[in-house]
Amino acid sequence: MTQTAAQRKDQRKRKFRVWKSKEKQADTDKPQEPKDQQGDEEERGGWSLLLLIYCFLLGSLVALALFWNVQPFITFIKVIATKVDFAEISRFLFSLPGIGGFFLWVANFYAALLGSMLYAIFQVIELTPYFYRRNPVRMRQTIAAWKNWATFKVTRHDPRAVRSLKRSYNEHPLKLYKNLSTARNVVYAFELVVCFIAEPPVKDGNPFTFLGYLITLQFGKIDWLNVLLMLSVLFLVDGLVRFTLAVVPEIFPKTEA
Repeated sequence: MTQTAAQRKDQRKRKFRVWKSKEKQADTDKPQEPKDQQGDEEERGGWSLLLLIYCFLLGSLVALALFWNVQPFITFIKVIATKVDFAEISRFLFSLPGIGGFFLWVANFYAALLGSMLYAIFQVIELTPYFYRRNPVRMRQTIAAWKNWATFKVTRHDPRAVRSLKRSYNEHPLKLYKNLSTARNVVYAFELVVCFIAEPPVKDGNPFTFLGYLITLQFGKIDWLNVLLMLSVLFLVDGLVRFTLAVVPEIFPKTEA
């Protein structure tokens, strides 16, 4: 029996509907990217821009702080250079017509180089104990070594040398961190000396005069800009590094793979 034209048309429609339903089913079976993941990618893009802005502002602030803080050390090197035996020779070279300016430029360059190196060394020494404490693995190893360390009992009957050796031996697991902390405190004291020599907060550069003015409330005789510079030398860069290392992981947490 032959099919009529209407039957053939209905058959083609049914085949088309079956094909469309299979196509829709295939589309639904395809894995789709979760909306949360898309949002995370957009958020990461936004955080990247924020990170660039934050790094630029922080880098600018650190650069200004470094440039300002290094000035007392450059001045300190120049002051020390004027006290040595060849100061008269240097003044003679600076006064030479034509090439005196070149010798002066060379002297200023080396003063800036040595002052910057001295300041950089001090900053590393100041920050080393902090980086030591930020290493959980090293701290855990140090604490475990200290707990398991066999110690000697120090008695008053021991000779002085033996007592000193016992204390040194008992504290051996903590000696590295203690030495780093001691070196940091010495650097703080030396930075105060540099500031009082190079940029003193009082005219005579005497710290006791400075303390006397503070006690007697003679604030007008104090150069507060140099006081601010002294505080900046002691704490600003150290504080910026600590703040950055503490805050950045909280704002930009590591994403799990």
